[in-house]
Amino acid sequence: MASAISMPFRGEPSLPLLADGTEGDPDEVEGDGPPPERFREMHRLSFVVGSIDHDAAVLPRGAFVVDASHKVLKNKSYEGLSFEAAGSLANYYHFRAPESARAKAAFAKPGIVRPSDFMDPVVDDQPEGVWSCSYDPSATTCILRNFYWPGYFFFHVMDTSDYGGVYFGDGLPNVDIAFML
Repeated sequence: MASAISMPFRGEPSLPLLADGTEGDPDEVEGDGPPPERFREMHRLSFVVGSIDHDAAVLPRGAFVVDASHKVLKNKSYEGLSFEAAGSLANYYHFRAPESARAKAAFAKPGIVRPSDFMDPVVDDQPEGVWSCSYDPSATTCILRNFYWPGYFFFHVMDTSDYGGVYFGDGLPNVDIAFML
């Protein structure tokens, strides 16, 4: 239901919503029991945040590793990407459970797993061109933007372990992205 709503958020977490995003009927309490659970704007917000994290949260190559017991851990010796490596989308991966068959197979195999094998690369995202990669004016930071979720930015300070992502958007995906590329 949340994915069908294409209206901006109103800012009222307890607002009941209908399938088209319009305001629903207020809660009616009958008897002594608790009111029935309704789909509210806070449920939609939770869905949208999860969708943004799934589609846009990324990591640079090598920031996380798989240990011998196949647990994904932050790489304590990570020193960042070089200038050349930071400018390539092939060195950035989704920060989520693997979805591609290649990444799932690499994660499931016994033994050592290379840092680039157990996550899905952003370069494989469809439609092609949904990500952009650029340098800041000082050429010390690489900035990735996601065009499906306008307002999502990821940064990586080259040759350091500093990186992060942030979303400053309206919570609406760009469903016309395929026609814009």
